[in-house]
Amino acid sequence: MDSKLGMSIIIPTHSNFSGLKTLLHGMARQKELDGSEIEIIVVSNLLDSRVEKFCKDLETPFELKYLVSGVVGVNAARNTGMRMARGRWLYFLDDDCEFLSEDHLFHLLSEAEALLPPIVGIGGGYRIVDSSSFADITYLLTCQHWLESSRGDEGDHHLVGGNACISRKVFDEGYTFNEAIKFGGAETEFNLRLSQAGYRFKYDEKFHVKHNTKMSLSQLGVKAFKQGMGWGIREYYGVKEAGAKDLSLSQYLEAQPYSKAAKFVLRFQVFVYNLCYLSGFKYFSKEKTTNVNSWKAFGFLIQQVEKHILDRIKRSKVGQFYRAGLEARNQL
Repeated sequence: MDSKLGMSIIIPTHSNFSGLKTLLHGMARQKELDGSEIEIIVVSNLLDSRVEKFCKDLETPFELKYLVSGVVGVNAARNTGMRMARGRWLYFLDDDCEFLSEDHLFHLLSEAEALLPPIVGIGGGYRIVDSSSFADITYLLTCQHWLESSRGDEGDHHLVGGNACISRKVFDEGYTFNEAIKFGGAETEFNLRLSQAGYRFKYDEKFHVKHNTKMSLSQLGVKAFKQGMGWGIREYYGVKEAGAKDLSLSQYLEAQPYSKAAKFVLRFQVFVYNLCYLSGFKYFSKEKTTNVNSWKAFGFLIQQVEKHILDRIKRSKVGQFYRAGLEARNQL
């Protein structure tokens, strides 16, 4: 490792050439940094000639490399970049993000260098953009809820995988991302293993980035299903959740400063997200595979819908009247 190199920025990319171009152009405009302090590593799962040519031709103050992992999945790309990185800090960034300021990297590296044990990483969350759909807002709410509910006395238990700067020392100790988790909360298992080992992170809102997810409701459901599968995989490997969640996602939504009309729409989106997330968890818990059969996945979703309807009926006045009748009959 080149100790003079402060940060390696690792960007997994998959079918998002437009977003990647926007991100890299923004990096080229970063100020206050000596170009020799930073390297950028773009990693595709499979060879993308457009990305390869763009990385070769783009003029930046930083060294820019293009790599191919050869394996499908965001964690495979992260591990490929990690193995080739030379920086003291490895900054994992999604290809649909944008910086909010031209000194983002300067301040991030400065604060990373000042961290003290047990803190081994720093990062922000995601900022909603003007073009965000309700599905985008719902997804970003889930990320924000997850970050804010994982606070601890000695540091935070989580960072989002698309905006996380991690000490190289962690990887030198043998930690890697779990490549069995291909997409959907893929970094969570890695975070939790570090947390169980006594490490912590620093979540700081001033390092938020724009997140141009551009999701529809159906895409939100698919993403939630994959994240639920990730939960199932973590359970399979014996990696348990850390940090206390004081508020559920639904309760967290109600605490946000949105209008009544916006909350009405978002409640439905959160409902869809939760159903699909639980369906993904149930799917992996039973099938023990990350290869998704669409019909089986739909079946698990229907089961969750039925369960939700039955729970609502049981809590309703009709359900309470029915239970009271059963109790009265049993006393005869």
